[in-house]
Parts: sequence; structure tokens; C-alpha cells
Amino acid sequence: MQETELKIQCRLTSFLDRLGVLWAASQNGYYANSRRKAMSKASGLKNGFPDIQICQAMGNWHGFYLELKTTTGKASIEQMQWQESLLKRGYCCVIAYGFEDACYKIEEYLKL
Repeated sequence: MQETELKIQCRLTSFLDRLGVLWAASQNGYYANSRRKAMSKASGLKNGFPDIQICQAMGNWHGFYLELKTTTGKASIEQMQWQESLLKRGYCCVIAYGFEDACYKIEEYLKL
């Protein structure tokens, strides 16, 4: 059985904490119920916003954004639009497919 995006993201939190970077996660992929979803949208949560943000400039980038997918997942149109917009503004923004790919892409960014 394939891991869900939520389970992968939960595993990724420990990895990020061990790295000691300043990071945060959006809750775009998780809603307990329709009321919480509506409240999140009303308070500013945007469709397609990346799952993980690392607030550390590296190389020529201002920071790092990661959209997390399962190994067979596919990015939505909104996610692709966010990626394009962030890249144009000087942020590294990638899509990772699974836990190992996410760890690799984060480590590569932190090497810049």
C-alpha cells in the first residue's frame, strides 16, 4: 500500500527538525471537515500553495518551497502556477515524489 501525502509529510517533519532549519508547513492538504476548510480559505489559505517552506536563503534563492506528492501523484494546475510564480520571484520551488525524493531535494538545496 502506498503512503499518503499526509503520512509522508508527517515523516518529513522529523527529518526537517533534525536538520535544524527554520521551516513551516501549510495545511493545504488536510481538512478535518468542510467547516474547517471554509474557515481556512476565509483566513487566507490559497489553493495549490506548496506544502513545505524552508526560510533560509541559499545560493541565489531567497528560500525553498516544496510540493509533496506520492510516488504516483500529479501536481494540480494551481500547484504548477504557484511553482512558476515563486520561481519568477527568486524562490526555489520543487515538486517531490515520495519521502526519499523530498529528503534528497531538501539536502541538495541546503548544499547551495
